[in-house]
Amino acid sequence: MTATGTVPTNPGDAPDVRRPLDASDLPPEVIASLSPIPSTLWFRELQVHGRELALRHALPEEYPEVGDVLESAFTTGCTSTPEYVASLHAITERARTSNVWVITDDRGVLAAVLTPMPRFLDSDTFTFNILGVGPRARGLGLGRVLTDHAVAVARALGLRRVDIHSGPQMTWAHRMYLEYGFVRRIDWETALVDGHQRLRSFSYRITDPAQSSAASEYRLETSGGSVSTETAHAGSAHTATADLASHRPAGEVDDAGRFIAEAPSLPGPAELPDTPLHLMAPTDSPRSWGAVLGARFAAPDWVSVELTGPGSASSPQLVDASGNLVSDDWAWISRSLAAAAGSPLYPAARRDEIDRLERLIDEEVIGGLEQAIFSTDQPVRDAVERLLFARLGMLDLALHPAAGRGQRFLLGNELSTADLALFGTLVGWDLCYRGHLGWGSASLVDYPQLWAWARRVLAVEGLVGAEDRVLLGLEPDANGSFHEAWGPAEPVEGVPDIRAAWRATD
Repeated sequence: MTATGTVPTNPGDAPDVRRPLDASDLPPEVIASLSPIPSTLWFRELQVHGRELALRHALPEEYPEVGDVLESAFTTGCTSTPEYVASLHAITERARTSNVWVITDDRGVLAAVLTPMPRFLDSDTFTFNILGVGPRARGLGLGRVLTDHAVAVARALGLRRVDIHSGPQMTWAHRMYLEYGFVRRIDWETALVDGHQRLRSFSYRITDPAQSSAASEYRLETSGGSVSTETAHAGSAHTATADLASHRPAGEVDDAGRFIAEAPSLPGPAELPDTPLHLMAPTDSPRSWGAVLGARFAAPDWVSVELTGPGSASSPQLVDASGNLVSDDWAWISRSLAAAAGSPLYPAARRDEIDRLERLIDEEVIGGLEQAIFSTDQPVRDAVERLLFARLGMLDLALHPAAGRGQRFLLGNELSTADLALFGTLVGWDLCYRGHLGWGSASLVDYPQLWAWARRVLAVEGLVGAEDRVLLGLEPDANGSFHEAWGPAEPVEGVPDIRAAWRATD
């Protein structure tokens, strides 16, 4: 034993890392990330087949070793794409939002699993991912030990369910999960990843969670106040820093707990009035930016634009010179202005196609996003999120060169109002809305074609101005602060600075 209370690894077996002997040896930043998980789960000594092992949180200097073990686990007896293997080594990036648990012996790391940090939890559901056992520990049952540990963490936090996803090749793991008590959820299996494999989904119900949810108490304690029951489900630790009620559009929650946004009160006349027009648009609404960008791009001399703060309205409103409402239908506003101004954003030959795509964006992307955030029933939110992510996947596929198009924008190589409508929603995905979806929800970066497309739209000259970039949270204001009406942006795995990544347009 050294003076620091840690033991060095054996030379030649693993990197020269000093292993903690008990929970008190963990560094302060790791201990802070574990709260309020009981300290009895931070470090546990194990006896497995006569071997003395420890189950504990990894040290940051062990993360490269963890990546090596996971690569061995996921490439021994199965195949993984180079991209997935690279992601297994991104433990430092993953550790920004996850706790990294390892089982070790005196030679180093044997197995690992990642669980979400408590401050990023958003409901009564838990998960774990990239559970892997290295070749040196195969046959010891460590996969079940780590599964049991993840369930124990969830139980201690007062959570009621553990939902996981696993690659189709991991048949041994699937058998273990079913024997443990997980049930297969085929209805959830919509995600295709890593070489177009369909992920298997499993769920485990915890029948004896801790009486009070430590994670919920932690969120309330660190926020310095309480969160209403209507919005407490939404988001992570950031939920309490943003008043979601002020962002909720006009609408109601039905008997099933599904939020339904109110339809536009005035779709618009057959023709726009031949007078100066004024567009008022709340900056926090995903419906606003399509209309704002369309007005600025198609009719800058005809329509003045006023960007208003959160809670000012549910959607953009176009008024005439006398202040009378012309329309509050964002899609109608954008298309009608483009058509009346003779803008190429809404060419006559493709209007039916654009109209269909914008209806899909309105109902399935914007509507799905609002339902996922503002519905009050967790199963409804779960189901809507799956449909929302599936729709983003289909839009991503449509932009893929393999689809036979190889196009720059949604309907070809020319920008349309449909591009502005979708861009206006997705530009706020990572910076605003994603923090109020479930833990680990997909980032726009996870859809490579959509990610490239969105940055192409952002780079269109004259489309997104300097003021817009500040209000969207892409650039700081004059005081050096970022606009965060929805709360701070959630970390994106593998992307050190999501704002910088957005600004690095192609």
